[in-house]
Amino acid sequence: MSIASYLLSKSNVRELDKLIAKTPILKHPRKLLVQGLIDYEFPVHIFMELTSACNYLCLMCPRTKPGTLVGHMEIDVIKKIVDEASKYGGKSFSLHGFGEPFMAKNFDFAVKYIKEKHPQNNILLTSNGSRITDDKAKKIVEAGVDNIYISFTSPDRETAIKKVGVDQLEISEKNINNLIRIKKELNSKTPKIYVRLIVDAETKPQTEEFVNRWKDKDVTVELREVHNYGGEIEQRIEKKLPTRHPCYHLWFAPMIHWNGDFSICCDDWPRKAVLGSIKNQSINEIWNSRKIKEFRKLHLSGQYDKMSLCKNCNVWSEYNDFFFKHQKK
Repeated sequence: MSIASYLLSKSNVRELDKLIAKTPILKHPRKLLVQGLIDYEFPVHIFMELTSACNYLCLMCPRTKPGTLVGHMEIDVIKKIVDEASKYGGKSFSLHGFGEPFMAKNFDFAVKYIKEKHPQNNILLTSNGSRITDDKAKKIVEAGVDNIYISFTSPDRETAIKKVGVDQLEISEKNINNLIRIKKELNSKTPKIYVRLIVDAETKPQTEEFVNRWKDKDVTVELREVHNYGGEIEQRIEKKLPTRHPCYHLWFAPMIHWNGDFSICCDDWPRKAVLGSIKNQSINEIWNSRKIKEFRKLHLSGQYDKMSLCKNCNVWSEYNDFFFKHQKK
């Protein structure tokens, strides 16, 4: 495993880019440096959708649309993904997709298996926080989960209910405080806990309240503007976009849906960019397929309109320009 791949296995693309961008000596050559992270044999980061089930009905999420396939990733699929990935060294796994990971029937198995299979495997979770019981909190701390992001739609109860369809704000906050306590009791440095506010036009005035609520806790506060999930959701905040650049997912981080469908992107709710199934193909085979190479060429040449998933997407704007002008072919 290369040094670059090791570094990414211990972090994630967003955090790594922040580090590079704010380090003066690395600012100018960072686009070239990132090239060393690209692994054409195998992705360095994999989104594993352990379940597409969720107890929220978020207005900004496409899974509330008709046609959402609901299910749980089976143990044999989990093992196949992790077994193959671990042959290539430590990898980074995000155990979420369009569902709440703590509702996955094989959640405990997946977390334990990933960490047991390779000591340098990294686990990242994104959750709404409502299902993080004390038992689950203890298990993720003991298993060595590296990072957990808990997303909120508002610090205000009534606004949150309107946005997610359930009254769970206080429960989620209580669960996070319990996770902080359990982490301290077990004298653990992990997981690193992030509390994230999804910012739109309505919640933008509430950002200070959200930050103040968490600033003295053992968490990192993150404000993240809502995006449009590959054009599936109407944008709810005025946003001036930078010049478009190729998206990192095609080179770093594909998505494997709960049923084994392999897509180029974790925001592929309608499954417009499914390249195959890991039930009958290897990840390496799909990662080096003719189709994904065609998609990469379209991004490099700026022909985003030729890909239905990417045509109206603005998710790419959440990440700095890794590739423009300096991309490996």
